[in-house]
Amino acid sequence: MSEAVNSEYVKLLEKTQLTQAQKAKYKFIQKFIEKGEITEIGERRLDFMEQHGVDVQILSYGNNSPAYLEPEDAIPLCQMANDELSQYCKKYPGKFYGFAVLPVRAIDAAVTELERAVNKLDLKGIIFNGAYHGSYFDAPKFFPIFEKAQELGVPIMLHPGEVPTQIAETYYQGSWSIATANVFAGHGIGWHYDAGVQYMRMILSGIFDRLPELQFICGHWGELLPYYFNRMDDMFPTALTGLQHKISYYFQNNMYLTPSGMFYEDDLQFCLKKIGADRILWATDYPYCKPKNSKQYLEELDIAQEEKQKIAYMNAKKLFRLE
Repeated sequence: MSEAVNSEYVKLLEKTQLTQAQKAKYKFIQKFIEKGEITEIGERRLDFMEQHGVDVQILSYGNNSPAYLEPEDAIPLCQMANDELSQYCKKYPGKFYGFAVLPVRAIDAAVTELERAVNKLDLKGIIFNGAYHGSYFDAPKFFPIFEKAQELGVPIMLHPGEVPTQIAETYYQGSWSIATANVFAGHGIGWHYDAGVQYMRMILSGIFDRLPELQFICGHWGELLPYYFNRMDDMFPTALTGLQHKISYYFQNNMYLTPSGMFYEDDLQFCLKKIGADRILWATDYPYCKPKNSKQYLEELDIAQEEKQKIAYMNAKKLFRLE
């Protein structure tokens, strides 16, 4: 997170009426900002990487992203965020690479910024954070962004975002405390259901049939979806969907999964069986998740050395075209 961009973002945020979930999220983020863990890109981050066997980080703009602001604010702030991120990557070559943020309400400007971010700033992909104000990215208006991403050969990550207010109130509030409800609707499980729905919407829209080389990155072991491959393949036959392939095919050919710091061996072993080592990227989700055993855990896994190498770095080098 850029301190300069975040400062402008907060000024705009203070002028809006926040929902309960937005207020809770804002307080959660503030804790990390106060510690400096989100904004610091330097020695503290490098020390963590050195101690825990992390050679390279892909940096992305997560919370308080300017991407979903009104165009007049989003366009300059996204440019600022991407410029600053590129500067850090150049300052620490071979250590940091970055994902671009795009002003998604202005599609033409987003496509232009994506091309600039990749060709001039050498950023390695795109990150979106949740649905865009209730509009999902399978909507036809967003297609030019994905078309340009395939042309440029860069992947997209749909990071979990805030669950829509009506859904949060209907599904996740009850006799429990508001704090429990916020976790229930958020990083406890709600975010992951919502992100899984977004990935399914992209598949069912047929975008991967139209753009067969397009690649997505799906966190948290696939946002629960790999556990339903058999069910979905049975319930969504191609005769029903009009797709060229079964649902699982698109995960095996157009998706990469990451653990996002959820280092549970049974999850990894399950995903290995479902999509294979060629489609898993190791990731810690720093600074929100800082597992101290990331290197040791991977080294001690009961899998072939070739699979460990693919998961640890070979897949990332190929996907992000790293030197």
